Amino acid sequence: MNAETNLQELPQSWKTMLALGILMVVLGIVGMGMSFALTITTVVFFGAFLLVSGCMQLAHALFGKEIQQWQGKAMHAIIALLYIVGGLVTVFNPIAGSFALTAMLAGVFLGMGVYRIYVDLERKKQGKPWGTLSIVGVADILIAAVIMMGMPWTALWVLGLMVAVELVMNGAMLIATALEKRKQERQSQPQGA
Repeated sequence: MNAETNLQELPQSWKTMLALGILMVVLGIVGMGMSFALTITTVVFFGAFLLVSGCMQLAHALFGKEIQQWQGKAMHAIIALLYIVGGLVTVFNPIAGSFALTAMLAGVFLGMGVYRIYVDLERKKQGKPWGTLSIVGVADILIAAVIMMGMPWTALWVLGLMVAVELVMNGAMLIATALEKRKQERQSQPQGA
């Protein structure tokens, strides 16, 4: 399956996709300027998801017929309560939630960096091309270091900035896809139309 086939299978018109892409880029750029507000909003939504999923899991643990043994019910209930407490803390104290999530994010970047360097060194041992993964791994470690060295201040803007950058990148991808689809539609139309 090639890229042209994939573009033809898209269900939306290129105009809708283009409009969505432009909207996402604009919202992402606005979000970059409001990274603190976007961080708090992101953390509150995350907390709300924790709270809702914790309540659902607690209801399943208490009333679900799938779990027959007391140990299973107890474990599900304990996990559900942890989700609920985490959700409540995050929703009602989003600053503390942003500190915790930012520290976890730094840990993820650190772990990814170390793993990428490890994989790249293994590739080197096997005589395969190497180097690019190590560069990305070092960049990941540097990002983790910048985030952690900037704490507590980075916790107030990093999450929002990452959400904003993701919006811009996703929007740019949608714009590029829409323009390619438009190009293909125009090429497939008869010349006199």
